[in-house]
Amino acid sequence: MKMTINNTKGFWEVNGKRAKDWNVNEQRFMNDFIKKVKPKSGVPLEVEIEK
Repeated sequence: MKMTINNTKGFWEVNGKRAKDWNVNEQRFMNDFIKKVKPKSGVPLEVEIEK
């Protein structure tokens, strides 16, 4: 699975979906991801994840 994570104007997007549209698993993943990786605001980040 390939994910593009972006933060523009203070809003997180994953594959073009804003946080309010994420399902529970996406929310949990992003909470952990942001805490561990600490991506910079305004910089696109492409991540490939294996399930």
